Amino acid sequence: MLDSALAKSPAIRTLQSRAASILSALGLTANGATIAGALLGVAAGISFAMRWLWPGLMLLSLSATLDALDGTLARQFGRVTLYGGILDLTADRLVEVAILLGITWSRPPLDFTGLVLVGS
Repeated sequence: MLDSALAKSPAIRTLQSRAASILSALGLTANGATIAGALLGVAAGISFAMRWLWPGLMLLSLSATLDALDGTLARQFGRVTLYGGILDLTADRLVEVAILLGITWSRPPLDFTGLVLVGS
């Protein structure tokens, strides 16, 4: 949802395009960005479980940045594939579950709420 709203801004599209060009020049592919974003998101969930709020937020921010750029990388460099789309959707759900589990892990009063959210 946020991606759709931000994509309407020419300034944001330009920034994404430039960032994608830099990442591509560094050798990062769209699928690589998706996987790296997922790993950072899982690390954020672990950080939240350990009650390391600021490291978790930083890792989650990096994960979200890569998630916002993976599609741009694919489109900009002509590498849009069904596999990449499925990988992106799967990685997004993995990060969501990791974050929810991380937040509820050391906070037992949130267990049921976290379980409902993960299940939805």
